[in-house]
Amino acid sequence: DIIDMLFEFVLEDKNIPVPMRALLARLQIPMLKIAIADKGFFQHKNHPARRLLNNLAQAATGWTQTKQYEHDPLYKFINEIVNQLIEEFDSDIRIFDHFTNELARFTQHQQHNLEAVEKLTAETSQGQERVEMAQHHVDKVIHDLYIENSPIPKVIVSLIEDGWKQSLRLRLIQKGEDSDEWLTSISLIKQLLHSVKPTNSDEERQQRLDLVPGLHKEVQQYLQATPITANTLAVLLKSLQRCHIKVIKG
Repeated sequence: DIIDMLFEFVLEDKNIPVPMRALLARLQIPMLKIAIADKGFFQHKNHPARRLLNNLAQAATGWTQTKQYEHDPLYKFINEIVNQLIEEFDSDIRIFDHFTNELARFTQHQQHNLEAVEKLTAETSQGQERVEMAQHHVDKVIHDLYIENSPIPKVIVSLIEDGWKQSLRLRLIQKGEDSDEWLTSISLIKQLLHSVKPTNSDEERQQRLDLVPGLHKEVQQYLQATPITANTLAVLLKSLQRCHIKVIKG
């Protein structure tokens, strides 16, 4: 009954759009499990599970719902947290602290991106136009790379679409197309695309074998500063590793 009252308070908040309320409502089962197992859930307002729920509700407050809200970064991020809690939580409450830290990292990254774009827009009347041009240019560059390297494994597309594109847009706006930051990013994507191309040559397979460990490390370091969560990135990197093993085996 207390859990029901707790969620009733959250789910009746009109400042949280309906799709977000629907996501948060799915957390009732994990919260009920932790409340039964840990009496501290009710006794301490700062309990990890309650803190995560409050932070999620706060992040969802004022979120703007669009027609394709399922693709919104914040919606996708919270949906991922909810799904993982439902599937993975058993009794270890450290998972709630983990997701609280992930949410803070994501929110900080989103705020940094927003501030960068807002600053650009404030500094020049052509700011918004530059942002749109940068997005268009990034989309075209990535599209051309897709065409040039087709077919491309799904894991590569996920890495690029879910994290890399946003980072590329900011690098293009802030540093320019001739900057080391932009050129290094594009070069890394090209290396990644080349690394998963099928080959029947023993020499090329050996080259891939020598290349892959360092490439994995570079990709991981780069994408840690993007909106991709640590859990999702770990899953994608494992899929990438399996993909590379298939290529190396011919």
